[in-house]
Amino acid sequence: MSRISTPRRAAASLVSATAALLVALALASSAAAAADCQNGRLDLLLGKPYSEEKARAVSKAVEIREMTEGRTAVTADYRSDRLNIVVDLKGIVRRADYG
Repeated sequence: MSRISTPRRAAASLVSATAALLVALALASSAAAAADCQNGRLDLLLGKPYSEEKARAVSKAVEIREMTEGRTAVTADYRSDRLNIVVDLKGIVRRADYG
């Protein structure tokens, strides 16, 4: 016989279901934002001098974060609507990705 009463069990089940729904909504939201990004066109930036105008033209990123290899400290937060551009010391784009 269970020690948890039926009303408590029902409340716990409701909390679990609500949490699962919130997780599903968050995942769907980030997936939709990622779908807005133009991953296939980022290769147009590689090996060329960095230009914010060109980066905005080939992506639909809400924010662009430029980083210099070995010189820029950044946070590890993930944002699917942010374009990360890594340039070398000469300003040539070495990597471009979302996150």
